[in-house]
Amino acid sequence: MVTEETREIRTETVRVAAAKGSRSKFSLRIGALLLPLTAVTFGTYYPALRAQLVADDFSLVGQISFRDAMGYFHSSSGFGRNEYRPLTVMSYAIDGWFWGANPAGFHLTNILLHAITADLLYLTVYALSADIALGWLAGLIFAIHPVNHSRVVWIAARDGSICAMFLMASLLLYILGRRRKRRIYRLASATLCGCALLAYEGAIILPALLFAIEFLCFSRSGPLRRRAGESLRKTGAFWGLTVVYLLVWQMLFAGNVRGYSLSFRLSDIATNYARLLSNLFYASKQWVFAVLYAALLVLSYRALIARWKLTAFGTLLALLAFLPYCFTNGFAYRFGYISALGMALLLALCILGTLRSARPVYRLAGAGIAIVLCAWYLAEDQRLVGDWIAAGEIANQIPKAIVKLHPRLPAGALLVLKGVPVAHGKAYVFPVGLQAAIQHEYPVPILVEQHDASSPDLNREKRASMFVFEYKEGKEPVREVAQH
Repeated sequence: MVTEETREIRTETVRVAAAKGSRSKFSLRIGALLLPLTAVTFGTYYPALRAQLVADDFSLVGQISFRDAMGYFHSSSGFGRNEYRPLTVMSYAIDGWFWGANPAGFHLTNILLHAITADLLYLTVYALSADIALGWLAGLIFAIHPVNHSRVVWIAARDGSICAMFLMASLLLYILGRRRKRRIYRLASATLCGCALLAYEGAIILPALLFAIEFLCFSRSGPLRRRAGESLRKTGAFWGLTVVYLLVWQMLFAGNVRGYSLSFRLSDIATNYARLLSNLFYASKQWVFAVLYAALLVLSYRALIARWKLTAFGTLLALLAFLPYCFTNGFAYRFGYISALGMALLLALCILGTLRSARPVYRLAGAGIAIVLCAWYLAEDQRLVGDWIAAGEIANQIPKAIVKLHPRLPAGALLVLKGVPVAHGKAYVFPVGLQAAIQHEYPVPILVEQHDASSPDLNREKRASMFVFEYKEGKEPVREVAQH
């Protein structure tokens, strides 16, 4: 005979099983959305697989062995700059083991890194907000945002992509650890924090981001001072890791960044932040897009206020991520890569805020703005990838043209090149790296000097082993200049 107690136990067992089944289906749904997000990323950047080498790529692709990579754990990985990025160098050794000197394999790795980072942004935003649509839209916007083009297509610029991947994975596991109260997640998060630091200096912002998450989302109510102290204690291990990293950097390089032009003037820092925001609000210098961005903010400001914790986190991520770059003289697109994670979250909040509005006009306007922005981003991505493909063709023509003119050179020969382009459109050609590119073509050591086309005649003693070349666009891009 079935007792009441037995019946209750069976009912509870069925309920728990149903709950587990429901969670399993929900987790499957979350995971299934990773596939289309990854597909969009690869669909956007797959033409980059045809891109050739430019600039510093010639010193990296097929040139780094595992033994070489291990050496960078106690030395600089920069080209004349003090940069401590041993895990990034190790990624080139791994690629070299898989692909040899085939640039397509290295480009595939870059695209994969970008896709994983977009996926992690989706999962992290979902873990913070329990909003699948918000997370997925943030991941999509980040995947196609044009400011990311150089990090994805330029092989030598993957350091920021590797750092962003580890950074987002660390954030995600920290949030899961706090939600599920599992120490193993926090240990894994701290390990990934260390990996991010060993990939790129930009990861020094990670403890501040974790502090913000802890303070905004997990600290108990009470006086601000107590909440701040509790948040600092919870994230203490990450602060400690960053301090250790900075001490190692100090011991290796004695505090000398070397090779960077820096400015600590407030006006220059403000100018750099203005450039960052101008590029995060991509194409905002054109009045049409400036109006679209402004309209989106106006239509969604209530949603931004209602979800102020996410708004604050996205803003902090966008601004803090640029902190390591704000002192450099000049702005490069790649400096905004990690900041674009925060920008993607903010734009996703704005777009969903309008789409979920009770007013049909707001929903229609929000959908229209979202479609226009995404279409423009995708069109710009294709144009920018095209710039990199063309830049690679130019960069590879130059060494081959010189070899055609001089199949053999004496050891120690000096090659002087005038007018070699630094960039093509928004893509680099040879701001640096010309020496390595030409050296690949000759078995004997040579020297290469690069000068602007507008440089005056070079006053130097005529040498039998000196060769002067001038770059001109066309089928024969390099011609030899007679020495007088």
